[in-house]
Amino acid sequence: MFSSRVRTLLGETNLLLRPVGILVVAAKGGLLTTDAQDSFSLSDLVLHGTLEHDVSLSRNDLALGDNLHFNATVFATLNDSNPGFDFYNATSAGQVLEQRLEQDKIVNPNLINTVKEFAVREIESAFYLSTMGNVTTGVAPKKFVQVLFTEERLPLEEGWTPSEIPIDEENFGNLLALIDNQTTWAPSGEVICPWIRLQPEGDVTIVKG
Repeated sequence: MFSSRVRTLLGETNLLLRPVGILVVAAKGGLLTTDAQDSFSLSDLVLHGTLEHDVSLSRNDLALGDNLHFNATVFATLNDSNPGFDFYNATSAGQVLEQRLEQDKIVNPNLINTVKEFAVREIESAFYLSTMGNVTTGVAPKKFVQVLFTEERLPLEEGWTPSEIPIDEENFGNLLALIDNQTTWAPSGEVICPWIRLQPEGDVTIVKG
């Protein structure tokens, strides 16, 4: 979702980001993209089928070309959302998820859209709202979110400061629920069951619940 530069800045900034369960799952997912034992890089994370997914907010699908670098055309859906206001919120975030999916169904009919991919997309939306804005209200200034995505840096020059309250399992989960309430998501495409790659090489593994 973001470059290695942003990931480094996030690690050096006290964001009070503490949804431990989600962070642990993300870290474990990242390790599945590489044969290294205790580290992974941004280039590792583009492996399709672990954390990387179709219908990104800022990247192309793998089937459409470059799924690593920022794509302004893809990002335009989020960038231009909630017109007439200077902020994004849970309502606009949910609408963007819906719009991006409908757009992607047209340009990539073979997209992967299981509950796993949708969950990751919702988490990413809650992430930019909570870290760039207020995790309780789900409101984030557009200028902060836009800098984060388009310039791949923290918007310190624009006046952004880290959250004064911890972003934890409870309030992050509440924000996820607010976003989810704005969507009518359903699985689509030939692949319905969640799937994941357990190593960089080899076939995918179907997750049976």
